Parts: sequence; structure tokens; C-alpha cells
Amino acid sequence: MNKKLYYFVAGETSGDQHAALLMKELIAKDKNIIFAGVGGNKMEKFNFSSLYPMNKLAVMGFWEVIKKISFFKSVEKNILLDIIKKKPDKIILIDYPGLNLRIAKKLKKFNFTIVYYITPQVWAWKEKRINILKSCIDKLIVIFPFELEYYKNHNMNSLFVGHPFFDEWKPSSKKILRKRLGLDVSNPVLTLYPGSRKDEIKKHLQIFIKSALLIKKEIPNLQIVIGSAPNINMNEFYSVQDNILVENKFPRKALECSDIAILASGTATIEAAIFSIPSVVVYKSSFFSWFLAYLFIKTKYIAMTNLIAKKEVMPEFIQYKANPILISRKLIDIYKNKNNYNNIINDLKSVSTSLGKPGASKRAA
Repeated sequence: MNKKLYYFVAGETSGDQHAALLMKELIAKDKNIIFAGVGGNKMEKFNFSSLYPMNKLAVMGFWEVIKKISFFKSVEKNILLDIIKKKPDKIILIDYPGLNLRIAKKLKKFNFTIVYYITPQVWAWKEKRINILKSCIDKLIVIFPFELEYYKNHNMNSLFVGHPFFDEWKPSSKKILRKRLGLDVSNPVLTLYPGSRKDEIKKHLQIFIKSALLIKKEIPNLQIVIGSAPNINMNEFYSVQDNILVENKFPRKALECSDIAILASGTATIEAAIFSIPSVVVYKSSFFSWFLAYLFIKTKYIAMTNLIAKKEVMPEFIQYKANPILISRKLIDIYKNKNNYNNIINDLKSVSTSLGKPGASKRAA
């Protein structure tokens, strides 16, 4: 039988994870499907060779992208040439709207079938981008429930499949996870998630560690763990003390077994909601990037967990508010006020329930 080529474009760690799960389900449905495009290590397990190393594409903030604009123009051009040359049966865009929307717009005249899985947050900012989705995308597959209603109101065809995280996560007890990570089972754990991109870590790590050490002064038996991507050396960005564990083999387990967490804004807020971990969310970028975001973002919150809950379940510390004293005070208060702590857990469970059930990747496939 003839092979079918599906062309993926994913530019970040979470996109790599979600794309790999989708690839697995596509092959289960049709073994004649083969893959090409741009992605990461998890996608490469499915006989996939990325046109570019994904770590070169993971850049945070407007100014940071502008500084590398010639590189990104080259990436865009080469992806387009590769697609036109290979003539894939389907193109599957995974999140990463800065590049993917430009690619979709320029491919419109070639009549490729384009599916957008994990769609851009047009409801939050740059809503005019919805016109590109309307005119250039054949199918939208969404993972958050409120997106279905949003696209319906704009007369667009979308499918809510649930969150793919449930397809790769098997719940385990904190006791088992702490033993596996070499942590004390009986003492509390604070996990730091400064982000997976170097730009994020550079901006966040010092703030996170200083916050954690202030919290430890109030909670002396606190264990501090940094969840790190495998290819990152945290000491390149800030000196990590010996009493802080850096977990780069199972960073997600470090979050799952924690009592409280400090998170960089992004996918981690959803993971913490699913794990029911009371957390605070931090986002800091260059002044220029922050200022542009401040002008254009329409939503009250930036953390997806808060957007779904429609309230601040995870306190947000953005830009100049990303201060170790403010962050530590809030987390100490959350941890020590047990009624508040339990109420937050209940809110996080409600968010998790709204994200659907296992099988999102299969439904998407």
C-alpha cells in the first residue's frame, strides 16, 4: 500500500510531547502513515527526523524573537520549501503560533489539508489571527473546553478532545514518588519549575531559588526540588545550593509529589492542577516583551488554570511583582492556612475534571 506522509510542525517541549502521543495513535490506526517536519526527541521515536533541532526554536518573548528574526525567517522559508517538495497528505500544526500561523497563511494557495492541534490563544490576545485560522485551516482540534464555545461563536468547525496529558500520566502516591526520587517521605516538598527554555530559566531561576530559601526559613524541614529538562544545566544560570535537589530524569514526578510549587507560566500550571498541587505562577521577560504583552493581552489572568477556573486559584506574580519576598509570603500563607490549602485543592480538582478523560490523542487521531 502507498505510504501517507503527515507533516508536523512543533516548536516547544509540550508540543513535542503532544505530537508524539498523536503520532503513536495515528500509527495504531494506519501503519502506512509516515512522518516528517519539525519536532523534538519524543517525536523522533516514531522514525521522525526533524528539519531543525527543536531547542533552537524555543524562544520566549517578543524582543527575544526579534533578536533572532533572520534565523526564524530562514526556518520558515526552509519549512515551506520542504513541505512543497514533499507534498504531504496532511499538515499538522502543534501550538507554536508565531511560526505556524505564518506557514499556514503562505500554504493556503497550495491547497494542502491543514489541521491545527492545540490552537493559538486568539481569545487572549491578537484576536485578528482568527482570520488566518478561518481562511487557512481545515480543522481545529482543541484541548480546553471553553475553546469549543469560543470557536462556535465565530462560526468555526472545532473538535474538543480533552487534554492529552491524561494519555501519558499514570497516578501514583506521593510516598512512592518521594522514595523514587530519594526524598524524605514525611517532610514537605516544594518544587520549582522555572521553565524549559533557556530564556525562561535565565529570568526565573534566581527568583525561584531565593523565594524557596525564604520559605525554608519559615518551614525548616522543607525539601526543595527543581524540575529540570534533561538537557539543561541549572548551574549555568544560577548557583544551586547543595541542599536543593535538581531532578532532570523525572521532573514531572518531582511536581506530582510536592506539597506546594512555584511555576513558570505555561503547561506546568495544567500539570499542577491535575496533580492538585497548590502553586503560584511567575512570568518575567524583557521589559519590551512584557510591555507589548501588557498592551495586547485581553484576559484577566495568564495561567491557564486560572482562565479555566475563572478566578485566581494560582496567585500570579508577573514582571515587577515577581519578587521573592512577595512569592514566599504567599506560598507560606497557602501552606500554613489549611482551610485555604484544602479549598485550593478542591478548585484544582474541578479544573482537572473539566479537562476531560484519557483518550484525547486517540480522539484527535
